[in-house]
Amino acid sequence: MKIKHIVALAILTVTALAVTACGGSGGKAGKNSEGLTTLRLNYPPSISIAALHIAEDNGLFAKEGLKIETKQNLTSGAAAEAVMGGQVDLAWNNVAGAATAYGAHIPLRLVAITDYQVPGNMQVLVGKDSKITDVAGLRGHSVAVLAPNTTCVLAIKSALAAKGLKSDTVTFQVVPPGDHPTVLSSGKVDAVCTIEPIRAQMIAELGAKPVFDVADSSLGQFPVGGFITSASFADKNAKALDGFVKALAEASKMALDDPSLALKVLEKHGELKPEYADKITLTRYATNLKDVAAVQSLADHLLEFGAVQAPVDVDGFFGTK
Repeated sequence: MKIKHIVALAILTVTALAVTACGGSGGKAGKNSEGLTTLRLNYPPSISIAALHIAEDNGLFAKEGLKIETKQNLTSGAAAEAVMGGQVDLAWNNVAGAATAYGAHIPLRLVAITDYQVPGNMQVLVGKDSKITDVAGLRGHSVAVLAPNTTCVLAIKSALAAKGLKSDTVTFQVVPPGDHPTVLSSGKVDAVCTIEPIRAQMIAELGAKPVFDVADSSLGQFPVGGFITSASFADKNAKALDGFVKALAEASKMALDDPSLALKVLEKHGELKPEYADKITLTRYATNLKDVAAVQSLADHLLEFGAVQAPVDVDGFFGTK
C-alpha cells in the first residue's frame, strides 16, 4: 500500500465504522450471581496488556466490584468495530488508530492508556543480507506494518522528513505481527516495523537487523495503546469504568516497579515465550492512565503527517459525553 493511499483506506474504514455504529450496543453492564458488574473485554497478544493480567491474577478488579470476561483477539485490528457493534464492552487498541477514528467523529472513548513506547521496543527490521542500513534506505522499498495508521507509519514519515526526504515511494503493507517473520524471510516485503516479542524472535531466529528505532522519531516516547469503548457505554457505565481504571492503574504500577512480574504474567498468559524473556525490551507501563497531554501530542502528529484531515481535540476522547 503506497503511503499516499493510507488516508483513503482510513476513510473507507471510518465509513464502515459509521455504519456499524448505527447498530451499536451501549447498554448498562450487567451483574453476575455474585453481584459483580461484568465487563466483556478483548485484546490482541501483546506485552502492552501485562497490567490487565496482573489485575486479574491479584483480584484487583473484584476489589472494585468488577468481573472481567477476557478473550484474546488473535486477528487484531478490529477493536473499534467490536465495541461499536456491541460484541464487547472494552477492547485494546493502538492509540493512534483509535484517535484517528475519533477524529472522524466515530463515538469512541479512550478509557485508559496502558503503556508508552521506549527505545528498543518497536523497530524496523531488515533481513540479514539486506543492503538497507538506515531509515533513508527504506525509500523505494516495502515495509510491513501493523495497521494503516500505526505509529510506525508516522515515525518513518517523520524521520524521513527530518532528513529532507520524501516518503511517497515507501510502500506500506498491513500484515498481522505474527506473520512478520514469514513475510520478511520469504522476501514478500523488504522490511518490517514490529514490536516485542516478535522483534526479539526475528533477531534471534532470522538474524534480522534493526535499521530504525521508532522511539527515535519526533513522536518520542508516545502512548502505545489503551482500552477503548463506545461513547454510549461510557456514559451509562461511568462507575464501572472508573473502577476498571483504578484497578488497572494499581496493576500498572506493580508492573513498572517490578518488571519481572510483568514478564511472569506475560509468559503465563501466552504473550511471551520463556526463551525470549531475557531478550525483549519491555514497554513502559502507564501510571497516569488518562495522560491527555501525551495523547494530544500524538494526535497532533496524526494531523501533521496526513492520517487525519482536521485537528483532533482529545479532551472529549477521554470524556463521558
